Amino acid sequence: GYYLLYIPGKEDEAIHYSRAYHQLFPEESDSLFNVARAYAQKYRHQLRTLPADNPRLAETHRHLFATLHEAIRLDQDETPEDIRDWLMETPSFECLADDPEFQALISAPTNTSAPQNAAENGKDEEGDDHE
Repeated sequence: GYYLLYIPGKEDEAIHYSRAYHQLFPEESDSLFNVARAYAQKYRHQLRTLPADNPRLAETHRHLFATLHEAIRLDQDETPEDIRDWLMETPSFECLADDPEFQALISAPTNTSAPQNAAENGKDEEGDDHE
């Protein structure tokens, strides 16, 4: 579904194919970030074409943030700072610049529950597994 993000009007197909890929590989997060991008692009289009009280706007917004939160939760490769930078630099999310939920997401404190030393991380001081 990634390539469909670059074809205007193909957001629903991008969502469909990215979700299908994620079902095959449920531990990966990139496809969910693609779904969130597609919802953001769909939301941007809806903001321009629908009245503010249209329920489809709220539904797309809800799906966008539910998917984005799930992608962030699953992402084990990037730091919270890297994710925040990516969100702020990705054009798909520009329509959310003034959105309170998006602002809260990008200004959230970094994860302070990360292990502080190798022993807490399941490794000994040489970096070898304890097992």
